Amino acid sequence: VAVDAGCKSFVGSPGCVQAMTNIWFDKIHPDQTKKRYQLTLVLGFLTLGLTAPFMVRFRPRSDDSIQAETLKLYGINYSDPYAMENPKIFQGDLHVNKYLLRLKHFHQASIVKFSYHCVQFILLLLLFSYVMLFTFDPPTDGLPSIDWTEILLIMLVSCMLLEEFRYFLNQDNLTLWGKCGTYFPHLFKQLTVLSYVLFYVGLILRFRNVQSPENFDAARIVMAYCLWFWYLRSLSFLSALRFVGPHLVAIGKMLQDLMFFMILILLVMAAYGVASRSMAYYDIMRVHGFYARHIFKDIAYPVYYLMYTNWNNETTALDTSPDASWAIATHILLAVHLLLINILLINLLIALFNKRFDQVHDDITNIWYYQRYLFIREHYDRPPFIPPVSLLFDIWYLCKMLFHRIQRARYMYSNPEIRVFS
Repeated sequence: VAVDAGCKSFVGSPGCVQAMTNIWFDKIHPDQTKKRYQLTLVLGFLTLGLTAPFMVRFRPRSDDSIQAETLKLYGINYSDPYAMENPKIFQGDLHVNKYLLRLKHFHQASIVKFSYHCVQFILLLLLFSYVMLFTFDPPTDGLPSIDWTEILLIMLVSCMLLEEFRYFLNQDNLTLWGKCGTYFPHLFKQLTVLSYVLFYVGLILRFRNVQSPENFDAARIVMAYCLWFWYLRSLSFLSALRFVGPHLVAIGKMLQDLMFFMILILLVMAAYGVASRSMAYYDIMRVHGFYARHIFKDIAYPVYYLMYTNWNNETTALDTSPDASWAIATHILLAVHLLLINILLINLLIALFNKRFDQVHDDITNIWYYQRYLFIREHYDRPPFIPPVSLLFDIWYLCKMLFHRIQRARYMYSNPEIRVFS
């Protein structure tokens, strides 16, 4: 409720912070400040949890005395908290059962799921980059028609798409519109959806437009932009770091300010670009004609690079006729334009960014804990391991969800049209 209401101060209260820490570590002991505890946690992850039951520090069980009392040979046990809290996975040796139970608890911890998710994303970026740089060629007549690394990339992205679809359906909202309203407002989720759309669009173009290199370039361009968005999407993992996460929020708010500020910059750029080209480059514009490509090439791009003090080409062209009236008038217009863009508007934008950064910095603690909640909430429902093991979990969950939906529709467990109070 506090998160939906945007109450960051409540999420940053000590009680909520402690609750989030307990959820983040789950059955693993939350006190991991010592280096040796952190080292054992890393070693446990590198060995896929096989050494975690022996090395990782778990929470002490509070039911040890109850266990000794309830497992007596005589008497009647009306409840057995040991069996509820520590169920037997292996009907045999207690040491084997304890090992398997801790192995399960290790992989159910959100911090371990996050680590697997990071490894999965790093593998995606490395594999995608390798494909785009070395093996992204038109399909051949052989079998398979594409390189094995690209096949592996398609399988990995498809598994990740299925996992993202399961996460979307597993949100707390009951209606589809409610799930969309919770999922899409986040910038990184928008980047995720855009990355998947571009990937499969590029995949379609990759197998359809293979008649000529020019047609195949369309697929290469789409996939290159898709890879760019995947790299931007990887910034979300930095939100787990306390000294980086709030700065990502500041960057997001600065981008909002920049979108409105771009209107001012575009108006000033268009004013100088059209006016100067009508005086100094009238003959060239007339030869090129009214085409979008030439408009951007002759007007938009040269004027845009003036913001970065790259005006040598602009003044060189005007100096070819220094005594011409149009050259003098364009020089005056260029001086006024540089005054507006490079001094007035750019410094105004820097002042806006400083103000926005100060606002985030003043509330940096609450923003960090609010981010942390969203981060923990996302990885709490993530499956352990990486594809293809996580694929089995996603398929099982989706089948289970479909089964329960069919059961509700068949036996009419709930009817939203029935009035609760008459």
